[in-house]
Amino acid sequence: MKYSFGFLAFLPLILAACASTGSGPSTERELDRVAAMAYAKYPGKKVLMLAIQPTRNFVSDQMALVAIKAGAESSDSAAIKEVLASRNVEQVLVVTGANDALNAAILERALLDGKGRIQGGRVAFVGSPEYTDSLRRVAEESGVQIDFFR
Repeated sequence: MKYSFGFLAFLPLILAACASTGSGPSTERELDRVAAMAYAKYPGKKVLMLAIQPTRNFVSDQMALVAIKAGAESSDSAAIKEVLASRNVEQVLVVTGANDALNAAILERALLDGKGRIQGGRVAFVGSPEYTDSLRRVAEESGVQIDFFR
């Protein structure tokens, strides 16, 4: 029994040492690049950037991902719903961040939870093409126009 307790006491240290954050840091230069792409694609529109911050480490990111896919709402998904619910055709919400899987899950959660309220909005997802099909399907079901950047 005392061996189990000793292992459990060091487990957080082991996990912290093995953990890494998302797909890479979201640098200011990367945000500038994304903003320039968005302003070029949507001239005359109000571009709103949402840079989703990953959690502290890989394990936390995975736990958050599972919770969001199971239906948990995050503050980011709530913010996305609020922006899209305004149905302002003169604005585009650009969703970006360091962890593409987490960003896609948060955007998908917002689109699923916002069905009926967010119809008519426009969003752009910056991330891996592997999320294109699922996000496009959910956006279509929600009545939201979606574009994809890499």
